[in-house]
Amino acid sequence: MKCVLAALGRILSNSNVYLETEQYKKAERVFSEALQIKASHIVRLGLARAYLEQGKLEEAERTRLANIKNRPKKSERYEAYADLLSDVGRDVDAEAMYQKARELRHVN
Repeated sequence: MKCVLAALGRILSNSNVYLETEQYKKAERVFSEALQIKASHIVRLGLARAYLEQGKLEEAERTRLANIKNRPKKSERYEAYADLLSDVGRDVDAEAMYQKARELRHVN
């Protein structure tokens, strides 16, 4: 397990460098590989950003929704999805997701 996590750490480090240097296709590929190792919230966030930066809105949205489906009681998942919706001008939808996040924070 330690080897897997170490490999995942190296992969994430590389993929973040690709995002920072605007090499979004490479970031997409590396985050996709990381997702095969461990389907984590952080990996999906990076993959969604890579998709969004390439104009792949449907893929970005599907990736953020997968995070919500995986842990539906986590407010930060709704906030991340709301951020994406806001970034693409879907402000009404974004506000609904921000509201859901606020409700979850209040409950938890």
